[in-house]
Amino acid sequence: MAQIFSQWLDRFSQKAGKKADIPSRNFELILDLPAIRPRSKLWASKNDLKPPMLFWKELNPHPIELLRHIERYLRRVNTAKISETLRSDWVEQSLLYACPAIRKIYSEEYKLDALPESHDRREGLVAAINVCTQLVTGFKRQLLNDYNLSDSRYSKVRSRTRLNALRVLELIRIEQRLRSLRYQKLPESVWRECNRLFFAFAQCEDIKASRQALSCLQVRLDSKARELGHIQATTTSIRHVYLSIQLYGLMDTNSVFSRNLHMIDIYLSRVIDSLDIKPDDGSPLITGEVIIYSNQKVIPHFKRQSDGLVATESTINEKILALRVDLVPLEILLVGEHKKLIALFESELNESEKAVTSQEDLSRLSIVDVMCDRLRLKKRKQKREYIAGQKILYVYNGFMSVYKFLVEASYEDEETQKELASDNELRDALASHSALIASGVHAIHFGQWYVVDRSEGGVHIRTQESEFTTAMYVGQILTFSYSREELKTPALGYITRLSRGKVGVIEVTIQTLSKHPEATAIQSEFLSKNEMALPAILLPDVDNEKSQRMVLHQSHHLSPGTPIQVEQNDGQCKCVVADILQTQREFIIYGLDCVEND
Repeated sequence: MAQIFSQWLDRFSQKAGKKADIPSRNFELILDLPAIRPRSKLWASKNDLKPPMLFWKELNPHPIELLRHIERYLRRVNTAKISETLRSDWVEQSLLYACPAIRKIYSEEYKLDALPESHDRREGLVAAINVCTQLVTGFKRQLLNDYNLSDSRYSKVRSRTRLNALRVLELIRIEQRLRSLRYQKLPESVWRECNRLFFAFAQCEDIKASRQALSCLQVRLDSKARELGHIQATTTSIRHVYLSIQLYGLMDTNSVFSRNLHMIDIYLSRVIDSLDIKPDDGSPLITGEVIIYSNQKVIPHFKRQSDGLVATESTINEKILALRVDLVPLEILLVGEHKKLIALFESELNESEKAVTSQEDLSRLSIVDVMCDRLRLKKRKQKREYIAGQKILYVYNGFMSVYKFLVEASYEDEETQKELASDNELRDALASHSALIASGVHAIHFGQWYVVDRSEGGVHIRTQESEFTTAMYVGQILTFSYSREELKTPALGYITRLSRGKVGVIEVTIQTLSKHPEATAIQSEFLSKNEMALPAILLPDVDNEKSQRMVLHQSHHLSPGTPIQVEQNDGQCKCVVADILQTQREFIIYGLDCVEND
């Protein structure tokens, strides 16, 4: 089987030729398509389909409304009993109208917050995603008809078939990027068809051949992104687009701040054409390799799946083929980029410059951290405890909100605690909800935080989403506790991923940083001279009192080796900033080496 697929891959450089050069299409291409609905003559006379509407041009300034019209039109075209030539022409014309509208929505919405999501952002992205789905359906129908023709007839439409295959993959990639802006994943059915399509065309076409690319994702980016490279090339190939879909999915984009998602494409574009693809020969996977099966419904695997297990994922009788992709070049690129970015933070700056480091560089470092982390097989270390119906009563998010809460929780004086308790009663009540304002009379209970599961490493929570949901993002720091009694000793954590599943539901994954955080203030020599101090959060090491971690807001950068004074209950402790342990969008964690006081 591997030998057969090896022969397919060897045809990468084969070009269209005479009838005798047409390779046999041994892979049975099976794609899901809606049924053609027969229409009566009476119905057809009242609902006659026409070419794309001329008035669509007037809707160019209103992309959401234009995309809604295109979606409704394509739903009819994709199920109408008309000639395939006519259907194909109308789908192509609809694509010409849709591309500028999708590009406009993407360029406006990729830089806006995903939670809470504004009405226009949601409607725009959903409309764009729905149009991509309908366009894929239209191209798939023509593609499937051409693929199953005899060799003599296939040779006449071969160029069109290659282009349609490329268009299907491009539209899937666009849908994937649009969904990621909403913290959503591609459906399993789309993953499977993407794999089937690539395996089918790898046997009979030159998948490295370049064609003009769709321009839906060619948008104006920030200045740093333009320096790094364009988000999408003007030409592309089946191989390039397929690998782009697979690797983007592997990066777990739900763990990336939505405004920075385009950086993943920038890094992938640097090495994607140099990645080695080879047929699976049954040997063990080496470090840095992933395996993809022809009927796979998920992202690439780091471990071989048994043929029986993979076969159960499909209800059709087909040969299970597989290919392997070597990700080592991507890892080398990311490791080198990580070292370069870390050097910017660890470099010795003048005292007046230590708090000035580019926010874009911090974003890039966070992206590279996530991408490096996803190039290895993940194994769960802590056992999950699944909980039905239990709520997280208190969630405080945002660095200064967390810092203030920890300061107040540390007061031991009973009078002070009583005063604060009365002042914070409303604050604590609101902390049990994801929104400060209910979106309706019956929505108050739906805005509560519900625990899905928890472990020693963190907690997974869910809430009903509304336009009033508290602003949250990946990399945001927070404190949380499960009951009123635990308020005095809350845990400290940060958001590692967001996910939209069912309509109106948002899920948040929190990783625990410490169960005993302490609010403090620090001073360096420069800050002391200017009578300033920085708010900080200590993460004590229970096993080693002399080794601690310190959390600072991302805007406050200190170089390793900087001597500082840390405020504690019994005075000040002299410490030295050791190194940078972790960087996130809102905070940086430093290691601290305590110095004996004179």
